[in-house]
Amino acid sequence: MTGTTICTYRVLEKLGEGGMGAVYRAEDLRLGRYVALKFLSAPMRTDEWARRRFRREAQAAAAVNHPNVCRVYDFVEAGSELFIVMALLEGRDLGSCVTRDCFCVAQVLEIAAQVADGLAAVHRCGVIHLDVKPSNVIVTLDGRPVIIDFGLASAPGTGRIAPEKTTAGTAAYMSPEQVSGQTIDCRTDIWSLGVVLYELLTGQLPFRSEYRQAITYSILNEEPESPAIFSESPDVCSRAKMILGKALAKAPRERYSSAEEFASDLRNLSHSAWTYRPNTPGARNCVALQASPWRPLQLSSPM
Repeated sequence: MTGTTICTYRVLEKLGEGGMGAVYRAEDLRLGRYVALKFLSAPMRTDEWARRRFRREAQAAAAVNHPNVCRVYDFVEAGSELFIVMALLEGRDLGSCVTRDCFCVAQVLEIAAQVADGLAAVHRCGVIHLDVKPSNVIVTLDGRPVIIDFGLASAPGTGRIAPEKTTAGTAAYMSPEQVSGQTIDCRTDIWSLGVVLYELLTGQLPFRSEYRQAITYSILNEEPESPAIFSESPDVCSRAKMILGKALAKAPRERYSSAEEFASDLRNLSHSAWTYRPNTPGARNCVALQASPWRPLQLSSPM
């Protein structure tokens, strides 16, 4: 694709590739701007199910207009080619930050709060993302997290979440109801963001194994190790654990009822979190793991 011109877009370079297709940097010759083009892969162009799903991805993302959600400009069918025209995001995905000790506790909480803001906007449009994970969040050069890849998202509704059944997704980030094929709603995305938050704070997934079935069992039946947050304030530690516990409650009714509520607790705690950087070489500046299991806790009052 590099070097070719399709419609009014000159393809410049490949940025990445996934199961459904590849993403390229391109120049919009008509408007004089740079954009990202996501092409449906050649083997899937004749698959009607894949074409419908690709179109649904564009519709789901295009329904949302929020600074923490990647903007979709157009969906183009040009001969045999299908592609989505999106905003070009300069930065790196959140997954590349997990093992690099990039953020302190306060920054992690603020990033998670902004992702929750984006999810709240997604949910208000009647969409469930269903694949929230670090690699689907781009942190731009100015530090803004942006949700991308609506390939598994539910179709846009009429302003409310329409419960669906699905077992698709990335196993380690899927909610109990998602891995078991039960009815899902916006609280599935809240669980997934809780997993992302845990991973950012600890450098490890709360539920992990080499095998999908073992991950599924752990999600349904086990509790993750308790994260011990380095902070001068015991209150910050306990409140962070309560937030994680509420986001990762096995039963949806015990989780945050909305992404807005989740974002509020995260942002309030971020404002009071203290940055701690241990002197030990290789030590993370955020948290360590304790061996003891932990249980979800309810926040007794707004923070």
